[in-house]
Amino acid sequence: MSGPLDWDRVEEVFSGAVDLEPADRDSYLQRVCAGDTALEVEARRLLAADDDATASVMRPLKVGDAALRQPDHRETELTGVTVASYTLVRPLGEGGMGSVWLGTHADESIDRRVAVKVIKRGMDTDEVLRRFGIERRVLASLEHPNIARLIDAAPIPDGRPAIIMEFIDGLPLDTYCDENRLTVRERLELFLRVCAAVEHAHKSLVVHRDLKPSNIYVTADREPKLFDFGIAKLLDDDLHGTQTAPHRRVLTPRYASPEQIRGEAVTTASDVFSLGVVLYELLTGRTPYAEAETSAIASRSTSFDQAPTRPSAAVTKPLRRTSADGSSVEVTPEEIGRHRKMDPSRLRRALVGDLDTILLKALQPDPQRRYGRAGELADDIRRHLENRPVVARPDSVAYLATKFVRRNTGFVVAGSTFVVALCAGVAALAILYTRAVSAESAEAQQREIAEIRYQEADRVAGFLEDMLKSANPDRANGRDPAVLRAILDDAATRIESELADQPRVRRRLEHALGVSYRKVGAIEDSGRHLDEAIRLNQLP
Repeated sequence: MSGPLDWDRVEEVFSGAVDLEPADRDSYLQRVCAGDTALEVEARRLLAADDDATASVMRPLKVGDAALRQPDHRETELTGVTVASYTLVRPLGEGGMGSVWLGTHADESIDRRVAVKVIKRGMDTDEVLRRFGIERRVLASLEHPNIARLIDAAPIPDGRPAIIMEFIDGLPLDTYCDENRLTVRERLELFLRVCAAVEHAHKSLVVHRDLKPSNIYVTADREPKLFDFGIAKLLDDDLHGTQTAPHRRVLTPRYASPEQIRGEAVTTASDVFSLGVVLYELLTGRTPYAEAETSAIASRSTSFDQAPTRPSAAVTKPLRRTSADGSSVEVTPEEIGRHRKMDPSRLRRALVGDLDTILLKALQPDPQRRYGRAGELADDIRRHLENRPVVARPDSVAYLATKFVRRNTGFVVAGSTFVVALCAGVAALAILYTRAVSAESAEAQQREIAEIRYQEADRVAGFLEDMLKSANPDRANGRDPAVLRAILDDAATRIESELADQPRVRRRLEHALGVSYRKVGAIEDSGRHLDEAIRLNQLP
């Protein structure tokens, strides 16, 4: 039934429907309006106005975005118009408040193409002009190789303002990665350059507020370019008590942070959330939240109540996408893996652990629990690629030891760190397995956590097994065999006491002890530990 018109609710409904195909709008409006006639009528009025390019609701503009419509015929008269030193050649697309044109230098001897953004006829309201001025100010303040640069700003002959920008000839970030079948590592390395561009903006006190693949193009030489600062926020305006954005929320719901959805204060951490969504899609081929109605603000605001699926678990499941003809198509894990040159099991192993943790931290609903800036997110990704401990996870002894050994295997075996790492590793292994067993015995939703802990423990067990087997007088760099014997005795005592209830991992280490004792000449001890390994192997 109808009641007093809630304009926030009208805006939510409009935002959810504006990018839908006309054939899908009716069912969407009937469902979300649920009999509220006034709400539905007003939403339809705004949608019709937007289709005629006379709506007062601004939407960001970008070249190549699916949200761009073909230019209005009334704008095609700009063909051949000169702006500054550039001639408008053809329209590239348009959005709610402006159109983007391909321009070439008026001097034909100068081979330069530019993108010219022009406010649409009838849209030059005070609010739009102010927003246009902010975009020009933002672009003028940013100078970075991965940000499309501002070239000039000037009015067209009829007085409407225009911004002349670097023309980016490339593909949207996600399309580029899939078409070129980039591996997980290659996608991360490309994403690091995107983070560098966003971090540059953050250090310049600019929050982009609309980060998504269609606003990040990748050129043929694999160079990402960030653009469309049409709804960017200037943090220094806040410092001086001025308001960068009006009361109206302008965003892309699929990539917007919870605080943007709720209309709360926006900070650099808001961009981190959007980057998290982008990276999640690059690695898994899907959004971290429910696929259905991701464009609707109302549905997105409730989706934050549940944590997103871990990326390593998501890639093992099929997903459904809407094809160009509107039909639902199932995409298999194998297909997602092929775009990353991996089968599903390898892709899962590549994501489990660090990348799971990094992404879940970036996607925290509470901005205080996220990375504060794009640079912090990039630092953790870089640590992961370099096999160094990431900040996003607790510095457990087992985790630090595993990372240290991956970088310094020879040093660990040869130096005094051998003793410390061995003893600490045994203690950490006991803790890991205890936690894994505890998680496994809890509710069903904890089993995934248990599996991850088992995998971490198995990695540590393998590391300890290799260390024990390396206690070889021939490779001991002059150490007395008696010293190696003492190390093995201490390890044997700790393994027996601290892993007494973990027969699976203890069997591996008992066998490694048996081999190591034999190498130092302790035949009796070797036989005892090998026999114990056989006994443990026979247990159910």
